[in-house]
Amino acid sequence: PIDENTLSVVDDKDWTVEDHISISKVKKAIEELPDNYRYVVQLYLVEGYDHQEISHILDISQTACRTRLMRGKGYLKKLLTNDRYVTGS
Repeated sequence: PIDENTLSVVDDKDWTVEDHISISKVKKAIEELPDNYRYVVQLYLVEGYDHQEISHILDISQTACRTRLMRGKGYLKKLLTNDRYVTGS
């Protein structure tokens, strides 16, 4: 699980979260991602590892890492725009 104190999304020019979405909503959404996406998203966006480091940690190719990150961010965006996250219900 992601700790409230450690969530500080790495500066990623291709990924931003709208101001009305809280850190807790982002954390919940990341935790709902399928494992193969969640690990890459968390390592890249939250912990700041690069593709080479992630590919080594997860024993996957850098191409697979980039693909999973791209798909994971898309999945995360869908989760965050879902009404249950936006309304806080």
